[in-house]
Amino acid sequence: PHYPDGLKLTIEPGKIGVTWGKVLGCTDYKLFRKIKGSGKYQVIYKGKEAQFTDHPTASKEIYDYAVAAVNGNGESAMCIASDTDPDNWLNFNPKPGEKFRRVPSTWSETDNSVNRAGIYYPE
Repeated sequence: PHYPDGLKLTIEPGKIGVTWGKVLGCTDYKLFRKIKGSGKYQVIYKGKEAQFTDHPTASKEIYDYAVAAVNGNGESAMCIASDTDPDNWLNFNPKPGEKFRRVPSTWSETDNSVNRAGIYYPE
């Protein structure tokens, strides 16, 4: 089978939610984890669901996750790994209710100084 697409990590204190897209004809999924920079992946989940909640013991470590699909023909390759690095833009999760922040732009002498428009930021 083809490997699952859309691997997404939801990072919360003490747990990591892992979800991925379903693969047609797949009987099981295998979820793999390793400490970033270490050698081998370990299977941490095998089952039919396209989601898993991991409770890693070392909270300061950065983990890589990957998933593979399994059917009667064998196991797919692992998908492209995702990691728990808090600086990775894929792990950006805005706070609910947080207002949109804008940085006002500035005009320079190269701007059209004759037809300047005011900067409007609706609340």
